Amino acid sequence: MALGVSLQKEMVTAIARDVLAEKGTIFSVETCEGEKYLRDVVVQLELLILGFNVISKTSLLRLTRKTEALVQGNTLHARLQNLPLDGLWSSNDYGVCIGNSEVQYARHDQLQDIEGSFSFIQVEQSHHLSDFDINRIKLLARASGATVVFFGQSTGVNSSFGQLIQRNKRAQFEMRGKEHFMLFETAIEDPQEKETYLRAS
Repeated sequence: MALGVSLQKEMVTAIARDVLAEKGTIFSVETCEGEKYLRDVVVQLELLILGFNVISKTSLLRLTRKTEALVQGNTLHARLQNLPLDGLWSSNDYGVCIGNSEVQYARHDQLQDIEGSFSFIQVEQSHHLSDFDINRIKLLARASGATVVFFGQSTGVNSSFGQLIQRNKRAQFEMRGKEHFMLFETAIEDPQEKETYLRAS
């Protein structure tokens, strides 16, 4: 899978810069079905932000609908255990630590139990969230100045996530910066191989 296409790089760079500059922007990312390519993006962002804060301290949060067992298999743990980084990172049932920084993992239905201050929050499958849940995440982010990325499938303008997408598109139209991205998995035929790559726009 090739992740280095220019538009996908633009998205990751924009989000990472926002986190490091502590701007606290709320991004929306429209996705298609399938988790493999999305997992690559969210893990890439986590690793990038944690890598910048190995010595300084920061906390990240990722929210998902998956069960706890599936969450652990979908985290940085699977990537880091195959790298020669012994002593630089550790993990537990709820997250992964790299140096002095950490990322915590939780399910959507654990929102009410989340405490702490975060610099970056990623929310998977946001199209399943209610207005109440989205607003609760926004309040959590505002309290700590966190950048938030809501990933989800477009389910129409009447859904909570759909309304967030429309607001971010209007912000772009008003030249307030790019706050909405589209992330799709695209298959291409090649004489040598069949490659799947990411297109973000």
